[in-house]
Amino acid sequence: MSQVMRILHLVHTPGPGGTEQVVENIVAWLPKESVNQTVAAPNGPLGKAIINQGARFFPLPFAALRRSYDPRIVLPALRAGPSILRDLRRIIRKVSPDIIHAHSAKAAILARLAVGRSHRLLILWHVHDYLPLGAFRQVWRRLAIHSADAMAAVSRDVAHEVFGDHRVTVIHNAVTFPAKEKTYGQSLRHQLGIPPEALVGGYAGRLDEEKGLGTLLEALRLLDSFDSSLYLLLAGDSPFHGDSALSFWRSHIRLWGIDHRVRFLGRLSDLDKFYASIDLFILPSPREPFGLVVLEALSRGIPVVACNSGGPAEILRGFQGAVLVPPHDAAGLAAALRETITNKEIHKAAQELGPPLVRTRYSPMVQANAILSLYKELLP
Repeated sequence: MSQVMRILHLVHTPGPGGTEQVVENIVAWLPKESVNQTVAAPNGPLGKAIINQGARFFPLPFAALRRSYDPRIVLPALRAGPSILRDLRRIIRKVSPDIIHAHSAKAAILARLAVGRSHRLLILWHVHDYLPLGAFRQVWRRLAIHSADAMAAVSRDVAHEVFGDHRVTVIHNAVTFPAKEKTYGQSLRHQLGIPPEALVGGYAGRLDEEKGLGTLLEALRLLDSFDSSLYLLLAGDSPFHGDSALSFWRSHIRLWGIDHRVRFLGRLSDLDKFYASIDLFILPSPREPFGLVVLEALSRGIPVVACNSGGPAEILRGFQGAVLVPPHDAAGLAAALRETITNKEIHKAAQELGPPLVRTRYSPMVQANAILSLYKELLP
């Protein structure tokens, strides 16, 4: 192994999103004196962030291979494949990496197709999400496992579901700590017409049914029938369904008579105002691979209500500042929200124990050391 490891991160989506944020963090946190990192991805927010960090970025036209619910995406993907492979081989020749750190199944497969089996460099498949459901799921899984020399996952649940009995290294994601306490939460509440004494819950993520948003709104409807004063802030959008998703959810909350308690904030580039405005964070997603937003809430001492599954369960199980509920259970979620609202001990535990938990287990240093150790293990 050379003194400085050369790593090529291969990402098939432009961001913004959880995977792209993790890649941005890895590039920022790994020691530059021992790791030379390059990112290849479609032009977009990730590329701009990497360039702003002073790292090398190569645009790769992955657009035809982006995730989509439209089955017609398959034919453009087949046509774009050879061109993408040519561009990727050109990037590999320029970078001469020791490891291609592939951040999706597609990236791992394309990396192997680009270099073949005889090439000296290694391919690390880092899984940040569950594989999409569908007829080709097992095909993608087998091809990606066959393409990779080593595999990593963001949680034990993802590792088990994607890799089964295969050897895999679990590397939890991490978050940076808020620089200092923000004080503009009340100003945002005022802008949104929320009384200063009201309790406010918050959700940040995609506004899609697969994220459990319908369950959350149904739980709020059940709470409202008990004269609850809980307001709900929804930060995010629906990249797959666009404005039609927002119209769908707005019609539902009007139908259920809870539109006076729900505020749609759209996608926020800076979530500090959002977190400063809420009293509890809610993640109703039934299949969440990790849950960076959970760490962001805990780092600020905010109690969390989440599903007892996936990454959030790994983070929160046994933690007294959170309540876990079964997935798809609106009544159970409503009960958990009532408990969190009324139980001051949950809020106290979140404030006292949340920040230390994030510092000790999910800090940038912990994640960087884990990734660096895996790189060193792979290279002779």
